[in-house]
Amino acid sequence: MRMLFLGLLLAGCATAPEQGATVYERYTARAADPAFMARMEEPAKKIEEMAWMVGEWRTAITVFAAGNEAESTSEDTTIFRRVGDSIIASDDLSTILAWDAFAQRWVTFGSEPPAAALTSSTGTGDGSRLVFEGPVTLFGERFVLRQTMLRENPDSFGILNEQKMPDGSYRKVDAYAYHRISR
Repeated sequence: MRMLFLGLLLAGCATAPEQGATVYERYTARAADPAFMARMEEPAKKIEEMAWMVGEWRTAITVFAAGNEAESTSEDTTIFRRVGDSIIASDDLSTILAWDAFAQRWVTFGSEPPAAALTSSTGTGDGSRLVFEGPVTLFGERFVLRQTMLRENPDSFGILNEQKMPDGSYRKVDAYAYHRISR
């Protein structure tokens, strides 16, 4: 039950709980159902699709030109680790990736103070390409962002972040190119 709370949190969109029942009472009631237990075990299996992310990566960051600001680039190092049996997270917790077995969607969330204490979105894809999209709050304002993660080969992948504009088009915000240093 070490990941029980996260699993039940992600399962929150499934069915309405019995009135007055706690999270743990609902788990106990549903644990006898083999289909429910199979769903509870699914994230540990599904995260294997993304296990290639684990390791240390050289990160080239591009912030695209906006307004009067010119395009800028920088480099950093990012370490992704597997946490428990169903999560991959960066060391600074700005990226946390999990599988929601009840919604059948990938979930990403992270913390990027001071801009955002917590952001999250859901997405679809496979182990090579994931697309997340949804409203997030940054600087106290709502934005609709789309994040596309594309694995190029075993030792490189990229992330493109885009913002939905009022006309419905998407504008590139920033991009991250990751090249493996070590596993």
